[in-house]
Amino acid sequence: MDSKILDLPPSVHPLGMERVLAPLRRRLLPGQVAHRAFVVTFLRYQDTVRILSAAQAKGELKYGDARIMIFPDLSLILHKRRMAFSPLKRLLRQAGSAYGLLLPDDFVDVHQN
Repeated sequence: MDSKILDLPPSVHPLGMERVLAPLRRRLLPGQVAHRAFVVTFLRYQDTVRILSAAQAKGELKYGDARIMIFPDLSLILHKRRMAFSPLKRLLRQAGSAYGLLLPDDFVDVHQN
């Protein structure tokens, strides 16, 4: 991670990455462009917090002409809590009701009177 993109202040230690994964992607047709995803695991939790905070404070991140988006990790526990709403979401979709999930896992029903 280039600290100049995020305007990170200098720190005592450089950003250490435990591993970087670039998942396989499907074959593209000629002329087709696809987004490239990377999964980065940092050595120190504090580095993760610094990067997420800096990315949120800066707003839009760019490397050349490419836009960069950074998302926090989704834990298995949080994923299961959000998936618990699946039956309710299915019913609301069938009824044509508007709804949403607030972060991390609060359900909001938006209905019109």
